[in-house]
Amino acid sequence: MKPVFIISKPTAHNRRLTLEDRLNKGGISRFTIVDAYYPSIENDDIIKDLTKKKWIHDCRLKNMIKNDRRKACYLSHVMLLKALVKEGINTCFIGEDDIYFKDDYKDAFLSSPQDSLVNYYDNTLIEVINKKGFCQEMQNDFIEINTSLVKSWCLGFFEVNDTKKLLEILLSQTPKVIDAIHCNHIQKYYTCYLWNGYKKCFQDRKNFESSISVYQDRKDKQNSEHILVNPNEKL
Repeated sequence: MKPVFIISKPTAHNRRLTLEDRLNKGGISRFTIVDAYYPSIENDDIIKDLTKKKWIHDCRLKNMIKNDRRKACYLSHVMLLKALVKEGINTCFIGEDDIYFKDDYKDAFLSSPQDSLVNYYDNTLIEVINKKGFCQEMQNDFIEINTSLVKSWCLGFFEVNDTKKLLEILLSQTPKVIDAIHCNHIQKYYTCYLWNGYKKCFQDRKNFESSISVYQDRKDKQNSEHILVNPNEKL
């Protein structure tokens, strides 16, 4: 199986406590935890240095706290991809630390389409735009994404078949909510698939509140070190 990288804040003790069990249940026995970025006033400068553009605030996020958390989420994903490219890792799975699998889906991970840029497994928020057209595609294990039919809005667990290309795309776009870049650009202009696994893989919001909506102590706002360890090292 391709290497698996899980983005997680060092202070997310309750998530990390059950992470190994949750991933093992999904058929993932080896994975690497990568420290997430925290909200920080320095993140604006880091994003501008990376993209040469200013962050675009999402008007749906009603306060600066949520926008700051979205910046940290964007950086966590982009900087992980940057580290992977540097390490020469071209294909992998990337997930977030609240992901939950209902059963063992290793066979699906091993049989996924390889002609795509990204394969999405997280079914937390699927936007079905054309229900009739989408239902006609549901006989397949992997549904090729057509943004006139469906969009996949969550990045709790996905597969990247070209880390360098995905990084280049993200850095070339105006920096904003990373889910929106995936939905409105990557899924629109590049070959992507959605795993037909409704309610089988999702972010566990019952036990873990969304980190975007939770504002932690100020001590959590410091950036942590970002060290990419051996992708074959078991937690």
